[in-house]
Amino acid sequence: MDGLRAVGVLFVMATHGAKPFFVPGGFGVDIFFVLSGFLITTILWYEHEKLGRLRLRRFYLRRFIRLYPALLATLAVTMIFGLTLDPDRRGFLIHTIGSALYLSPVTDARYGSPMFHGHMWSLAAEEYFYVVWPLLLILMMRLRLSWKTMAAFMIILGLGMNAVRVYAAFTTGAGLPLYRTGGIAIGCGVAIIIAETDWRGNPILNSLIGVAGIAAAWAMSGPKILESFAPVCIAVGTTGIIYAVCSGRRWWLQRMLELRPVVYIGKISYELYLWHVPILIAAATYLHVNRVDVWWWVYPIVFVVAAATHHAFAPLQERLRTLTDRIGADKRVRAEEPVS
Repeated sequence: MDGLRAVGVLFVMATHGAKPFFVPGGFGVDIFFVLSGFLITTILWYEHEKLGRLRLRRFYLRRFIRLYPALLATLAVTMIFGLTLDPDRRGFLIHTIGSALYLSPVTDARYGSPMFHGHMWSLAAEEYFYVVWPLLLILMMRLRLSWKTMAAFMIILGLGMNAVRVYAAFTTGAGLPLYRTGGIAIGCGVAIIIAETDWRGNPILNSLIGVAGIAAAWAMSGPKILESFAPVCIAVGTTGIIYAVCSGRRWWLQRMLELRPVVYIGKISYELYLWHVPILIAAATYLHVNRVDVWWWVYPIVFVVAAATHHAFAPLQERLRTLTDRIGADKRVRAEEPVS
């Protein structure tokens, strides 16, 4: 799925760098939400099938190991940008702390939109998902709900969250960005269905549905009322692409997503997401120009910094993941030893 991650992060970067011209907002984030729900649920579902349980401590530790080092590195460097360029230093420090603690939705609501951390809300939303979803999944399994019930519940939940967002757009004009996370729930439901069924459909038709869903969301960009429907279209489109990829049969869309440069961008997509906003805003602010005027030379720098961050932390992260697995294995061995 690295190719789909690449599509998501490139949409996000295009939105932040060239949005005034042609790129609708929220595209990439909506793709990431559906993909996160799908991938995390797939990992948890197959672990439960293999072991009969979920290793929560291992899951949370591995998420921490993957996400936190690059986040802290980005926030540390952004401190230099913010304390130099942000006129509201107190607000900047509050938003930095909020980002480090995954409390950006709270600090954004209380202290206004941040200068350098405006993209951190979606990372916080995904972190809440990482914390809550495994617990909810365990609860549903202990209640012995069927996979059909669980999948239906998550998809209906996701559609319901998007319905609330559409209603708010029509009645109050509010954007309710956190309700975009309904895509995560839809991705969870899709993962359960794919794990429990053999049907994958026609990859050509699925690919066309994927492209059509994203194109429909693009056509709805502009007025907030129309744009409120976009996350549902993105969810449908992303689901179509996921089914096309999972079919095992290669078609033009899958070949494009498997190109080496595309896959590599997907592998460093998290670091790209972290770095692109602070570097872009810092360059535009320092030069007193619009970000649209500088993205074309800033983004190559972002790619280099993101790749360097990814590869710098990769050995440490691999050692820590191995260590957590070894500790877990030692505990299981001790637990299985007979009491003398």
